[in-house]
Amino acid sequence: MQEIIGIGKVFEHTLHGLGITSFRQIASFGVADIARVNAELKELKGRMEQDDWIGQAKELHFKKHG
Repeated sequence: MQEIIGIGKVFEHTLHGLGITSFRQIASFGVADIARVNAELKELKGRMEQDDWIGQAKELHFKKHG
């Protein structure tokens, strides 16, 4: 997960706590998923959109799995 710019150890731990463990999961996030993660990020909500985690996850997933 830390290959995504903006995800460090703390965010990775938070995502794993939510059951999010793969680029594929982030790449397929919908509005409800984004809201759920933002609720957990609390004061740092919006970071996912700011750093384009979904776009990065799509690229990384494609590079690894075609």
